[in-house]
Amino acid sequence: MSQVAKTPRSHDTPSLPCVWYRPWNAGTRGNLSLLERDGICSVAVPVSRMVDSKYVFQITGIKNMQLKLKLLHGIRRLDGKYIGGSIYRDGTTHMIVTCALASEKFLAACASGKWIVTPQYVMDSLKNGAWLPEEPYEVDFIGQTLGAANPIRMWRTKVASGSVSGAFQGWRVVLQIDDLSRSNIFKRSDTKLMYNT
Repeated sequence: MSQVAKTPRSHDTPSLPCVWYRPWNAGTRGNLSLLERDGICSVAVPVSRMVDSKYVFQITGIKNMQLKLKLLHGIRRLDGKYIGGSIYRDGTTHMIVTCALASEKFLAACASGKWIVTPQYVMDSLKNGAWLPEEPYEVDFIGQTLGAANPIRMWRTKVASGSVSGAFQGWRVVLQIDDLSRSNIFKRSDTKLMYNT
């Protein structure tokens, strides 16, 4: 039986998301070790320690818990890593979504040129016994529109080629927020905040 370690809730240490390294036992505390419920996860490690991992996943927009469990199981079986939490993390290499979204994690992954793949990528890779090429599973929100190129793929290849490092490189942005109580939504550790009173 795998051990379960109690970790702080995400609001206590937002810089330490859960990363899964070892096999999960379905009987361990009623699936809590997989889903970060109530701050319980197995083998939580800072993302900064995953320097050489080629397959580091986050999931966004998938509410079906059975599908999430299957995805997490597949990621682990193929020696991938999973970063939990509601905030996009730089260590991510692959974002799993069912369709294009307006979520922070999805947009950040697009802007930084990460692979945006469907759940089928993990399922088919698991059947194959090894990670498959990502291209056939890359999300395409343009669909079958004649003559239209997939902007997600175009941006990812631009970042991969080294011509840019991210979508908003060098930008300075001003947000006018009428309700200052909602300003925490827009804060990140590397931003400078200026208030106009």
